Amino acid sequence: AVCKKSLALVISCHGSGIEECRLKRSVNAPQSIKRVNSTILHDHYDILGGHYSFGMADDIFSYDAATPTYGNGAPQPQVRHMVFLRQPMTRFVSHILFKQKKGGWNMKDTVEDTAEDIKEMIRTSRGKGEYMSSIYKYLLTPQQRAMEYDQTQTQEDVVAHKAQLSIDNLLRYNAIVGMTETFSQSMKIFEHAMGHIVTSTRKEEEVRAMFSRYIGEEVSRNVSKRKGISTGSVLKELNKDEEFMAIFREFVKYEQMIVDFAMDMHQKQYEAVKKGHFERYTLESSDMLYLDSVGM
Repeated sequence: AVCKKSLALVISCHGSGIEECRLKRSVNAPQSIKRVNSTILHDHYDILGGHYSFGMADDIFSYDAATPTYGNGAPQPQVRHMVFLRQPMTRFVSHILFKQKKGGWNMKDTVEDTAEDIKEMIRTSRGKGEYMSSIYKYLLTPQQRAMEYDQTQTQEDVVAHKAQLSIDNLLRYNAIVGMTETFSQSMKIFEHAMGHIVTSTRKEEEVRAMFSRYIGEEVSRNVSKRKGISTGSVLKELNKDEEFMAIFREFVKYEQMIVDFAMDMHQKQYEAVKKGHFERYTLESSDMLYLDSVGM
């Protein structure tokens, strides 16, 4: 089989799966298609983009050829994921500013006041034994997210176990990893995996613009509506408080563990691309490439 590189960017799905979804954008596919489900995706597309987790596209190809096994005999998914990750502290602050822009958060007039709000929020969460865990919405499969834990297990036990499952999924789904902090490297990995789709600086900017539009303004314009409060300026202010930063590091430590592992994958993939050892995407290795962005 030959990859057609037909792309579907999908939003507004009904239910918990990828069914009855609105097609936001498509490339190399019939323009008459406005809504998609798993059958249409299977028949017309190779690449699926959306804010969906590992595992949600598996059933699209469940009736294709048998898959090889992974590890202790678990099935190797035929869907290969491309994920974009971001450093947890940066992503957390960026998300707060994004909510401010959308009117879902009490906006402050200064960097200092914004930082104090974030400090109070994180201290409150840690006082309840909570950890940053929003990444699991994307890196765990629906079955893993539905797992029930013994009541004797602490919140930290549960979060730590989910972190390990997330790392396992990065490997099991043979994920191609992009990092916001190394966007240019990420584009080179993705271009190599999918074929020569980026051939110039101008094209790279076009691709970056497409990703930014797709995942929202939070990526490149995460500045609040007033006073030019940016993610960087808030993080700089937070870093002045060493006592708080110790709490912040504890709050993000399990997501940090995942991102550190993913960054190592990313760097190894980039080095393999430079050396010409990174296998291009073909339908022999996976039946659909799946774009996923985690809280960028």
